[in-house]
Amino acid sequence: QQLASRVEIQALEEKLNDRTGMIASMEKEYEEERRQLSEKVAFAESRALELDAELKRQRLAQDDTRALADHRFRETEERCKHLQSLMDDVTCSASAEMDAAAERVREFQADLESWQLWAEEEKERRNELESKVTSKDFEVQHLLQQLHLANSDIEALQHSVAELKNED
Repeated sequence: QQLASRVEIQALEEKLNDRTGMIASMEKEYEEERRQLSEKVAFAESRALELDAELKRQRLAQDDTRALADHRFRETEERCKHLQSLMDDVTCSASAEMDAAAERVREFQADLESWQLWAEEEKERRNELESKVTSKDFEVQHLLQQLHLANSDIEALQHSVAELKNED
């Protein structure tokens, strides 16, 4: 009977050793997965910070562009008012002065057209920048979702390991 008990004890010790080895192996796998997930999380956080910084830079650039466009638009409006005043003066002057003034008006109109064309181009650039900002916002949201999923995976793995430890 002692021999049978020893055999049973030896069988139980082997089972225990097998389970201990299996748990150690699972813990190594868990640690490796956790390390990989931590790297992914760190990368995602780093990328999110980079994208956030880029988004801020683009917003600042957009604000600068908008301010410049607004400033030039105001200049153009002032020039338009000035041109209108000149045109009124020319109408009242003599024909020779009218011819000279008409030439100046044509030059100013050419300037005005180039300013208006520039203002339209700046408006298009501003719209493109806004589109890029929106695209970056979507990228940041996607990375945040991936980060959330990775955190969920880590929690599930921790829970699984805790259950395995509790079973033993």
